[in-house]
Amino acid sequence: MGRQKKHDWSDKRDICHKLVIEEGKSTREVIQYFSQALGVPESELPIPGAFRRQFKEWGFPAKKFKPSPEDELVVVQRIKGLWQQNCDNAYIANTIRSEGFPELTDHAIGAIRRRHGLLLRNSTAYERLPGHVDHAPVATGEIHVAGEASFHDANAPSTATSDAAAAMQMFQAQQHQMNYPAMPGPELDALIPGSTIAQFPRSGQRTLAELQEKSDELFQTRKRRRRLIGRGMLPPDAPGLPPRYKSETTLDECKAFLQLDNDAYANVRQHYMGICTELGIIKKTLCQPGVWDASKDRLIRENVHVATVMNAPHPEADKVANALEVVCSDVTKKMRVLNSRVTMADANNGLNLNPTESKQVRHIFYEMLVEDGFTTRMECGEDRWDRLYQNWLGKTPTLIRIRDHGIDEEKRKFLAILMRDAMKRLNDGRLKNDPSIGPRIDPNGGPGPGPMRNKKLKGLRGPKTVLSTPRGPARRPAPAPVMGNSNAPTSPGLDPALFAALTAPPVPTVQIPAYFRLAPTSHLIGHHAKMWLGKLTAVTMESLHAAATSKAGAAKVGKVHGIVKHAVPEQDGEQMLVDGGAGEDSYLIDGNDELEAYLETAKDTADGKVMFVVELNGGYA
Repeated sequence: MGRQKKHDWSDKRDICHKLVIEEGKSTREVIQYFSQALGVPESELPIPGAFRRQFKEWGFPAKKFKPSPEDELVVVQRIKGLWQQNCDNAYIANTIRSEGFPELTDHAIGAIRRRHGLLLRNSTAYERLPGHVDHAPVATGEIHVAGEASFHDANAPSTATSDAAAAMQMFQAQQHQMNYPAMPGPELDALIPGSTIAQFPRSGQRTLAELQEKSDELFQTRKRRRRLIGRGMLPPDAPGLPPRYKSETTLDECKAFLQLDNDAYANVRQHYMGICTELGIIKKTLCQPGVWDASKDRLIRENVHVATVMNAPHPEADKVANALEVVCSDVTKKMRVLNSRVTMADANNGLNLNPTESKQVRHIFYEMLVEDGFTTRMECGEDRWDRLYQNWLGKTPTLIRIRDHGIDEEKRKFLAILMRDAMKRLNDGRLKNDPSIGPRIDPNGGPGPGPMRNKKLKGLRGPKTVLSTPRGPARRPAPAPVMGNSNAPTSPGLDPALFAALTAPPVPTVQIPAYFRLAPTSHLIGHHAKMWLGKLTAVTMESLHAAATSKAGAAKVGKVHGIVKHAVPEQDGEQMLVDGGAGEDSYLIDGNDELEAYLETAKDTADGKVMFVVELNGGYA
């Protein structure tokens, strides 16, 4: 007789038939319909599996559509044409459904593409396949390409899968033929001391001292702008240096002058972008006379915060006006860049490469960078970089064909996109396995009143669906790097200063809540709170100054005193915080060591509070 059903399905067949068969709704959409119609949460309704079992009992036809062999051949040919054009997965699926196959779901189209090798990615990405390390042949970068002619031979048999399958087999065969050890060994070996380091040729390497000397020379002759964060293993310039030109004021400095936090800054940019779209502004120099100034005046009129800042008297009115000018110019630049950005798919199409060929040539350049011991282009030098570039163009018939047809400026730009993708993958692999070699960025993010928005690391990407997780075997977790003895010598081919810059530990990020009090000797425009709260994100004076000026735009920090309270209550008010008294001690803090010593002392006091008395000058509240 069977178990009695928990739910009553007797009066639901007709409505389910209408929803599932006539309207083509999914099981999840059917559940949502009943949840709204009956006014009950979805958790009170049958699970999706129960709905599907009931549909089967009612004899509803299966929704899964399987095309006939003839139809599948047509679908494969169409997918192949779109695949050759580097179209993304969503575009391919929508095109197939709009051209006579509306029953094919994304899953069904994906299954067809997997069967015929028409994928945008393979399952191994840039990882090296496992092999016998002790007997692995030395990689020379000259890879035998057995199936290369199948892509271009006009007399080759035309089947639905010949080109794609040959391309996939060719790429996988090359990886097996190389017989490389598992990643991330060789590229990390160039950075880790030890007896098993791979010795890479580094004849074109420039030392860190040479790079610094050249950088200083360019800065003194005003041929380069300020370096606010470390770049290419070179440290940032001294803080407080003015920009070469007013237009080189950083966006963080503009945020400070305009008193914008992150949300207000984003709103101002969005507002001005709408004004530019309405007035047809794409660049200041291309505007009709008066249009650019009129657009800024309109922004000031329509945005209350900008109007308040621009109309308030302050001693640095010219810098505030320049800050608004820089932000507006950056908005128009962003609009132009978004409309002209070249994707990986654009580069592949410009070079007449399908996804597998593109992956192949990028992988070859990646291997060349590993073998060369490449770190950064700045350290590499232009001569050595040009040799890498020319050698890469002669590695396979695909690249030779591109070179022989002539490389104009546009193709050079497309090739640069492929090369940057390989460099990014190399650096990302190093950073993933050893975060200490990554760039050391000021955790405060700049002098703005709010911390700079964390930027995601973005490389040059192809179609959006390239980022989806490919099917295939799970990737092997990369082994942890084996750190050598701290006293072990560095690689003889690597400059010791450069090695220290690469392997120096990153600045630790902390969160230290603190009280701030305004010193009586401060000089600010407007009313500023006498006490406020802040957080130190690092045990550095830069972090302390950023927290101290969080309520005062463009203010400069003068003297900073750390306060240590005792059990004795206050007697003489706030002035005693600086001069000291029976209830507390005041310590002048001028450097990171003094700040660290104060924090250790404050932590051991009775209340454990961290309190600073700061002198702020030249800003506005």
